Amino acid sequence: MDNQRQAVAQRIKGLRDASDLTVSDVAAKTGVEAETYARYETGAADVPMSYLSVLAALYKVEVTALLTGGEAHGAALTGDGQVWTWGDNQHGQLGDGTSTRA
Repeated sequence: MDNQRQAVAQRIKGLRDASDLTVSDVAAKTGVEAETYARYETGAADVPMSYLSVLAALYKVEVTALLTGGEAHGAALTGDGQVWTWGDNQHGQLGDGTSTRA
């Protein structure tokens, strides 16, 4: 169970970082205390399913993406710091400003 909690924590932290939001920003937008959100993001506490729905709406992803990490897309970081993404882009998850599959 701890591995699953850590995986979800990494996904929500990655989405927050990609959205250029602070822990306090996300907490305020989702109606929880910053300390509570920080515990979710570090994996120190289980994230309630109802709150995963709130986060999914904020980031415009499916709850299953938070739970499993996939919506048929992938990403890789190259040795020189470039990020490459590919696959389904229905919700703009590839980060290229479109919803076109790549």
